Amino acid sequence: MNNIRLNETLRPLRQQAGLTQSALAERLGVSDRAVSRWENGDALPDVALLPPLAMLLGVSVDALLGVDSQRRQAAIDAALAACSAAMQQGNAPAAVAALRQALSAWPDEPELMVALARALMALHTEDGVREALALARAADGKPARLSTQYGCKQVMALALHRLGRSEEAARLVSDELPSFWASRELLYTRVAPPDKAQGQRQFNLLWLTDHLYFTLREMAKADPANAIALLEMAVRIYREVTGGSAGMYEERICQAQAMLARLHAEAGDTPAALATLTAATEAAEAFAAHDGRYTAPWLPSAHDQPATPRALAVLREHILASMREPAFDPLRSDAAFAALAARLEESLCS
Repeated sequence: MNNIRLNETLRPLRQQAGLTQSALAERLGVSDRAVSRWENGDALPDVALLPPLAMLLGVSVDALLGVDSQRRQAAIDAALAACSAAMQQGNAPAAVAALRQALSAWPDEPELMVALARALMALHTEDGVREALALARAADGKPARLSTQYGCKQVMALALHRLGRSEEAARLVSDELPSFWASRELLYTRVAPPDKAQGQRQFNLLWLTDHLYFTLREMAKADPANAIALLEMAVRIYREVTGGSAGMYEERICQAQAMLARLHAEAGDTPAALATLTAATEAAEAFAAHDGRYTAPWLPSAHDQPATPRALAVLREHILASMREPAFDPLRSDAAFAALAARLEESLCS
C-alpha cells in the first residue's frame, strides 16, 4: 500500500465520527494499541479491516487511505502544468480553458483560482481583468500556501490598477504584502548549507535585477528626457549580472533594445536605431539558444526549460511591430533597415 496516508486521515475521521480509539478498536475487534499505531503511522491495518473501518467512519476506502486527496492534487497539478505550458507558448486562451475545466471539478481550490486569475490578466481585456479581480477576491482568505495567498493580493492589486483604481491598489500592496526585507529568500542565504546558500544568492541577484529592469522601464516611460539613459542602464545591468545565465533573461534585453531603437529613431539618430534593432534581434536569438540548464532554489520550473519556438516568435514579432511604428518612417528607405526586417520576416516563416 504505497503512498497511502491513512495516518493523516484516520484520527480526524475518527474524531469526526465521535469515536475514541478504544471504541473504534472494540468495534473492529483489535487492541487500542493497534489503532494508536495506525494513527501514528507506525503500522497499517490488515487489508480485510479496511472496508469495515471505512464503513464505521462513514467514508469510502479511497478517502480513508487519502487516495481521493492524492487524485485531486494530481489533477490540480496537471491543470497547472497545462496552464504553464500554454503560457510559455504565449497562448493565454488555452491556459484559461485548461483552468476553467479544472475549476469546474474543484470550484473552491484557491491555487486554481489564482492561476486562472493570472491567465485572465494575460488576455489584456477589461472583462478578463474584472473576472480576475473577482476570482482573486474569492480565493483571498482560503487556506492555501503562502505563495498562493500572496498571489491573490498581487492579482488584486494589478487588476485594480488596470481598472483605474490605483489608490486602492497601492493601499492593498502597502498594507497586506510583506516587505522584501522579511522575505525567505534573504533569510535562506544566512541559514542554509553553503552550497544551497550560494545558489540562492545568485538567484536573489537575478531576481533583484529583474525588478530593477521593470523599475527603470517605468521610470523611462515617465521621464522621456532621460529614457534612453535609463534603458541603457537596464540593459547594462542585465548583461553584467546575468553573465553566463543571460539566456533566460535575453527576453528582457530584447524588449528594452526594441524600446531604445524607437527612442533613437524619434531622436533622429539612425545609426543608433539600427544598432539597437540589431541588438534586439540578437537578444531574441540568444533567448532561443537558452538550453534550460540554469537552476536555483525556488526557481519556477518554467524557467528551467529551453525557450519554445512560440516564445521566440513572439519576440521577433515584437521587434517587427516596433519597426512598423511611425517613428521608423524615415528609416524605411535605409538598406540596413530593410535587410533587418527581411531577416525577421524570414525567420518567422521558417
